[in-house]
Amino acid sequence: MIVLECDGTVAIIDPSHGGEILDLVGSHGERPLGRPPFSYSARESGDLDEAMWTDRYRGGWQLVAPNAGTPSVVDGDRHGFHGGASIAEWSVITQESHTATLYVENHGLGFTRRYVLADARMRVETTVEALVEPRPLVAVEHVVVGVQILDPEVHVEVSPGLAFEIEEPDGSLPLPTQAPSYPDVLMLDGTTERMTSWSIDDVNARTFAVSQMPEGWAQVRNCATGEGLRLTWDVTVLPHMWVWHENRANGGPWRHATELLGIEPAMVPHSIGLDGARESGHAAIVVPGAPISWWIEAELIAAITPRPTRWAQS
Repeated sequence: MIVLECDGTVAIIDPSHGGEILDLVGSHGERPLGRPPFSYSARESGDLDEAMWTDRYRGGWQLVAPNAGTPSVVDGDRHGFHGGASIAEWSVITQESHTATLYVENHGLGFTRRYVLADARMRVETTVEALVEPRPLVAVEHVVVGVQILDPEVHVEVSPGLAFEIEEPDGSLPLPTQAPSYPDVLMLDGTTERMTSWSIDDVNARTFAVSQMPEGWAQVRNCATGEGLRLTWDVTVLPHMWVWHENRANGGPWRHATELLGIEPAMVPHSIGLDGARESGHAAIVVPGAPISWWIEAELIAAITPRPTRWAQS
């Protein structure tokens, strides 16, 4: 594990499992990143199916690449659910008190992630290069918050963009062109719902995309305390966002016990995999000598009111 610290803010990063950020802890007790409320299976790298990937999921924040969503076969090359880089062992290139740089090679691409912790803010800068020949790429910053933000109610704000429900696991093309602008979301049944806040008591599951965003920002805050997380990112490379909310609705790996909310800047406005992204024109092609780079920042927002006593005693 890598532990970064700056002015009382701590980040825990695991190079052995996707270079994921397992925890961000602020100087005032902020702890927005979420985890499933159950143990996980031992790490296994490679191109996993969804059940195996989810069984090893620990929450937090990982880079989903070079595939996102449904497993895909592209030019005979099989990509697992959420991509091999998200669970691979990354090499530590540099490490200091508040910065670290990691590197991994996956499916003919070299990924470099630089983590910088400063002023209650984590900045991650990513560069992807093709090692030998042009390679397709889809990337999603898989940031998930937990019950410290969700209980008793969470409020979500997102830069405007076309918003529509994602059909999982087998979505289809073409994507809707008459979707409303967020916070209104076009549902699969043709109705429209406004999605800005959810109570922890509302047992439900939602997955939708916000597409063609003119600005890259989103904010989630606890309605009772004001504690939250604000994301800003490079919208020129990540012009879409996924919102995934699992609130005790599904069994299987989620065991009707999971309370998580994903706010996920993305290259693609759907989760039908790298082959679907290439078909829809959303996949990037990384060419040798012409790397693709982007940045994302996560700012911790301190609480403005104390947590209820029942939380403090839990």
